[in-house]
Amino acid sequence: RNSCTLESGARVVGGLWTKLSRELRRLGLESMNPAAATRDDAPSSVFREYVADIGNMFKAFIGLNFMYVAYAFSKAGLVRGIVGLALILMLTEHCCHMLINVKNSLPEGNRTADGASPVMLTYGDVARLAVGAPLETFVNSMLVMTQFGYCVGYLIFISSTLHDLVQSDAHLYWFVLAPVPVLLLLAMVRSVRSLAPFSNLANVALLSGFIAVIVYVTRHFTWQPSHPSIATFPLFVGEMTAALEGIALVLPIETGMKVRERFPNVLRISLVLMAGVLFPVGILGFGVFGDDTRSIILLNMEASPMVSAVKVVLIIGILFTYPLQLAPVLIAIEGWIHGDSIAPSHIAAHGMASADFDASHDLAMPSESSSSCSVDSESETSASDTDSELVTVDRDDLLQSSAELDELNEAPLKAGANKQHKGAAGGASISASGSGGARQAGQRHQELRLVRQGSSRRGFFRILFGGVFVRHASSILARTLVVLTTALIAVFAGASFGNFMSLIGSLGAASLAYCVPSVMHYHVFARERAWYWRVKDALVFLFGVTAAIVGTAVTIYEIVHTDSSKPS
Repeated sequence: RNSCTLESGARVVGGLWTKLSRELRRLGLESMNPAAATRDDAPSSVFREYVADIGNMFKAFIGLNFMYVAYAFSKAGLVRGIVGLALILMLTEHCCHMLINVKNSLPEGNRTADGASPVMLTYGDVARLAVGAPLETFVNSMLVMTQFGYCVGYLIFISSTLHDLVQSDAHLYWFVLAPVPVLLLLAMVRSVRSLAPFSNLANVALLSGFIAVIVYVTRHFTWQPSHPSIATFPLFVGEMTAALEGIALVLPIETGMKVRERFPNVLRISLVLMAGVLFPVGILGFGVFGDDTRSIILLNMEASPMVSAVKVVLIIGILFTYPLQLAPVLIAIEGWIHGDSIAPSHIAAHGMASADFDASHDLAMPSESSSSCSVDSESETSASDTDSELVTVDRDDLLQSSAELDELNEAPLKAGANKQHKGAAGGASISASGSGGARQAGQRHQELRLVRQGSSRRGFFRILFGGVFVRHASSILARTLVVLTTALIAVFAGASFGNFMSLIGSLGAASLAYCVPSVMHYHVFARERAWYWRVKDALVFLFGVTAAIVGTAVTIYEIVHTDSSKPS
């Protein structure tokens, strides 16, 4: 009887353990199983990885969106705003799943490089493999346009915040032009990986801004929401689409996850956190300020040392993340200048708070492209080949060359010393090297002397900063024109940060977030799924097209009829 009881108990425990293991595998936490755990896969390590994945995913969506969510609610109304934001959050999650499902259905989506790490596919890569090259061109073009638009939005935010910070009566366009010299300098950085540490400053700025807003609206809480017309609801849809447009960053984050099976939970938790940011600011901000809600909620807050400090930190954080957002645009333009197709290819999107992830996963803009280097070398005549090489030498090469030159200078002394100590054996070894080796050493000696002399002529700052900034004339010109164009559009785009973000959300983000995933999903899975799945894909596509057309028209009307002399 006791043995039967023990056997029954063992079967019950075994069944429970099987169910628990199955549930852990479903959640992507199977390495928490003590029987399967190793020193590298301890529960604490798994938990840290899980939190890191959630953090990366959350940073793909967070940005300046909570600064204009209250303004978006003022265009939708309380009830329509709550329902609309909930639906957009759910639709965003669904479209991200569609994109990942399409990627995982492709042979390339599960292929690994070097037998270990998965191949990093961009949004355009998936579009090309799933549907064809025309869709890849469309996706990359939309990515370039939205990234460019976010840079223009950054300038509008900086100018509006500066204008409010100094309490000036000057026209707003002077404050648009004020940060341009700094942005021009930062845009000349060869690799934005060097700016990745400033992502921490951006994260601190966003956190401090969120805390300041929540503290202010709770301390000054008075319930006075307005009742806007439904005609302005497309503005809300456009703004919230732009606020949650992180779908292009979902692909590299999912690929970089150690346990990719936990992606659904990571995505859902991240979007729940986003809801925890957007809903309180949107509802409380709209309830407190009502019709007077401004497109940047910081501008509604009374001046104080804390509010001023938050504004300053935000401005600095945006200045240093501007080049990262501009990187896809610069890559596309410089590639076209150096002979690539005018259609952008292999474009990776970037987020304000995700610079550290972008840099660590090689998503940041690389140094001057190889095509640029080839242009440098081919554009010079044979008479100036040596000078061309000197221009491209960087500080590390110079130090290495100097050390090698010193070693060559000391070689005869060392040879003499060895000859004294080793006698005939040393001389035999030297003579055995032959005259060919002597000629090669002499040529190398002359080359290194030219490197040292040329770098000396260019001075200390050429040595110190030669590897930091771009030096090719076409790259400098292209980057200058792009930055000046963002400033020019910011001058004419009006003073409403929220309206301009609605335009970006309607023009580009709606296509990337809703239309393209539904088209790819329909194309890949149409024959495998039931008819109602195809109808669902068609409805998502129809929603994206409607949001793009109606939202763009309404937003342009609002921008044209907004006073551009001061922030709204």
